[in-house]
Amino acid sequence: MRKSIYIRYAYLFIAAVLISLMIGILAAYYTFFSHFKQNLDQRLIEVGEEFREMYQSTPKEDMESFFNNSTLFTYRINLYEEHNEIVSYGSNFDNYTILNEDVEHVLNGEIFSADTVTWSDDPAERIIGLPFEIDNKRYALFISPDFPEEWNQIKYLFQIILFTILIIGSILFSISATYLVIPIRRLTKATKELAKGNYDVQIKHRRKDEIGDLMDSFNHMTQQLQKLETMRQEFVGNVSHEIQSPLTSIRGFTKAIKDNLVKEEDRHKYLQIIEDESKRLSKLSEDLLKLASLDSEHHPFNPKTYHLDEQIRKVVVKSEPLWSEKQLKIDLNLPKVTIHADESQLEQVWINLFTNSIRYTPNNNHIYISLYKSESIIKVTFKDTGIGIKSEDLQHIFERFYKADKARTRSFGGNGLGLSIAHKIVSIHQGQIKVDSEFEKGTSFTVILPIRQ
Repeated sequence: MRKSIYIRYAYLFIAAVLISLMIGILAAYYTFFSHFKQNLDQRLIEVGEEFREMYQSTPKEDMESFFNNSTLFTYRINLYEEHNEIVSYGSNFDNYTILNEDVEHVLNGEIFSADTVTWSDDPAERIIGLPFEIDNKRYALFISPDFPEEWNQIKYLFQIILFTILIIGSILFSISATYLVIPIRRLTKATKELAKGNYDVQIKHRRKDEIGDLMDSFNHMTQQLQKLETMRQEFVGNVSHEIQSPLTSIRGFTKAIKDNLVKEEDRHKYLQIIEDESKRLSKLSEDLLKLASLDSEHHPFNPKTYHLDEQIRKVVVKSEPLWSEKQLKIDLNLPKVTIHADESQLEQVWINLFTNSIRYTPNNNHIYISLYKSESIIKVTFKDTGIGIKSEDLQHIFERFYKADKARTRSFGGNGLGLSIAHKIVSIHQGQIKVDSEFEKGTSFTVILPIRQ
């Protein structure tokens, strides 16, 4: 059966109160009553001496009157002589029966005691048996306190204290439980809203405790989920757009060729467009798979030590058809540097950055590639003299499918994933990419990698 936190909290409170009361009662019993019995024993002995003196000096016919008018009326007294009860004052010993052997022990000079003090006794009893002699006659005097009213008042006081604790505790519990349960119910309701896809839900509060921290964490989680949902929708839209555009071109030109609507001299041009769009789709698919793999926790990472300068030179050589077609001049400053990293992944970074520089640098311009190594870092810089990036676009260039100028980007090619892939790979290597750009003057990308042993 499901139990609410309110019920659990009530059980916890009741258990805590009961345990506390039990411990308190036991502590009070062993402290108060032990001290009480010590004082009571001493007082009973003193009363016994007073009674002995009074009994010796007072005629027997005046004893009853004297006893009732003295302070001894708060005690019960039984006096025995040779097994015969001589006189009894006060009420009987309800909680203890004085046996013949008890009387015999006292008559023989022994002190007798019987402890009947318990929480439920009414009244409390502590019986003391004292021997004494008058005119060579042996007597056994048994004394016990007789204060039922006072004892009832003490118990009544304890009952009031207990009842007050329960009442006040229940009120405080209700207030504190409400203070605890209400925000949890609000959190539960907000969680259900979140499960329905409402990422705008927020919990307003002013708490400064653990529940407040939990609500803050929930609000932060919903904000992050909202961002992820926005990114997901944008990603789906961007992928759909990037796929739809080349498919539309391929479908249109294929239909035109199939229906003989293309002149023979234009046929090769249209086939080239179809081939280029197919390559674009293939590249998009490869980049998406690459990003998905990099985002996973199981993407292979195989670091090894190799010559970084040689790797960058090979990338430049492989890309020669691209930069030579635009008659670009590539200036290299690549001293010998070894690095311990994933060679395949970093090659992808250099290809993406270099291709990006080639794509956005006009014909007959320069691209500068430099390499620097210190004791703790390695820096690789790709600097071009291309179209540059506007300042408002700089903070978004590593976002997936982001294109600063979509019209110009389409004319230059690219799908908006290259820089995202490069940024992800550098992050995996615990490095960073810095970008410095001035619109219409050029852009500089600097990759900073820590030296790994």
